[in-house]
Amino acid sequence: MVVGFLSLPTELICHILILLNSRDINRCAMTCNTFRTAVWNSVNIQYKLEIYAQGLISTKTDTMNSISISRKMHSLKKLAYLWRSDFHANTIFETVVTATMSFPYQSNL
Repeated sequence: MVVGFLSLPTELICHILILLNSRDINRCAMTCNTFRTAVWNSVNIQYKLEIYAQGLISTKTDTMNSISISRKMHSLKKLAYLWRSDFHANTIFETVVTATMSFPYQSNL
């Protein structure tokens, strides 16, 4: 009895897809509804694609491993939103330098 790849359980398909690079995951998702649904419903794959889309590199540190994937996704989406908005954060350095650089007008020249 021959079993087709698409007849595998969704969890196994997701496990196989997560081993691919982001570009190949996207290509697979465009081939059929089964792959597209598996990619869409997998938080781990969505996280991998979001990291790729934002041009970031995923790190494997103990600190990052203790944070849930859904929380990482929330942080990534918030970061992407802030980049698209008019958000501007001044660092402490920028605030201090700006305050010390504003000299009153001197007319002794």
